[in-house]
Amino acid sequence: MTLSRRSLLFIILASLSVGAFATHSLWKSSYPGRPLFVEFHNMRPETIPLITIEHGNASSQEKIILTQVQPDEVRIVSLNHEPGMGYNVLAQMADGTEYNMCLGKGTDAWVNHVRIREIGMYGGH
Repeated sequence: MTLSRRSLLFIILASLSVGAFATHSLWKSSYPGRPLFVEFHNMRPETIPLITIEHGNASSQEKIILTQVQPDEVRIVSLNHEPGMGYNVLAQMADGTEYNMCLGKGTDAWVNHVRIREIGMYGGH
C-alpha cells in the first residue's frame, strides 16, 4: 500500500500540530511566572549614559542597569514583577541632571511605556 501525496502531507501536518501543541503545553506549564515588560524610549537629542531600574517584593530585590541609550532608541526590559506594584527609575544624563521617579503604580497593564524627554520623564502605563 502506498501513501498518496495528500495523505503524506496530512500526516506531516498533523504530526507538526501535535508536536507544537505538546511543546507549548510543556513550556507554558514550566514557566515560573509572567514578566512585566517596560519599554524605555529616549526622546532626547543626546545619549543617556545610565538608566537604573529597581523594584522588589516581599522576597526579592532586583536592579537593572541600561547604559548608553542612544537618541530615539527604544529598549524593552522584563521585570520579575506584577503590574501595579511600581518600580523606581533613575535616569542620569551626561550633564549631571537626574530624573528619579516611581512609575507603574496603579496600572494593571503588563506592558509599560516610559518616555524620557528634555523636560523630564513620564509614563509607567
